[in-house]
Amino acid sequence: MWASSGSVMAGGFEFALACAMRIAADTAFFAVPEAKRGCAAYFASVMLPVTVPPGIAMEWLYIGPRTSMEEIERWGLLNRVVPAEELMDRATEFLGSVVSSAPPSLQRLKLTYRKTAGMPPHTAIQLDPGPDVYLSEGSDGGRPSVSGEARAALAGTLRALS
Repeated sequence: MWASSGSVMAGGFEFALACAMRIAADTAFFAVPEAKRGCAAYFASVMLPVTVPPGIAMEWLYIGPRTSMEEIERWGLLNRVVPAEELMDRATEFLGSVVSSAPPSLQRLKLTYRKTAGMPPHTAIQLDPGPDVYLSEGSDGGRPSVSGEARAALAGTLRALS
């Protein structure tokens, strides 16, 4: 998770893009000014076009404008925008709600997302990445796991819908 209350520029913007979840104060602003300075923004040039619409990404990369909080929020780059004086408390609260979930579930969810990003749903659902959360410590043992047959049936349904 990433949180900021000030300028989020160049490498700072790239660092924010590397994080799964982002919170910013209403006083923050964003920019990728490398093109204006004859530098590269390699990570941003890879991540921005898959995070925001490609045309918006290329505008930000080519021109490097100081981008308003409203625009950053409109394109979905932030999970929360909070008053500056509440940033640390709200970020801590948000992080607390994430880490209160079961670690094996979080690990599996993130791994599944990373391994299936960009795949058609009917293909992605057939993968089985990550640890079996039903065998992990803390599992009540009574919850059924999704069988291979059920996963294949769900994949067929998704294929029919797509």
